[in-house]
Amino acid sequence: MHDKAFELGLFTLNESFHIYINPNASSVYAKLVDELANSQGKAIKLSATLPLKEALAEHWRRTKITSLLEQ
Repeated sequence: MHDKAFELGLFTLNESFHIYINPNASSVYAKLVDELANSQGKAIKLSATLPLKEALAEHWRRTKITSLLEQ
């Protein structure tokens, strides 16, 4: 579920790997976004291999979240 929600742009990770819920997520996914809301601002548990910051930046561009993170 989380992988799909991430790919849909319902949430992303900021540069310090904390969860950021997209406030502009489609209302079609409102129930799922409500479930994810409890995770807002929480840090993810990192593995030995960190997510690539370039991959996160691409995710922000693709899902149009970049401008929201800059606020």
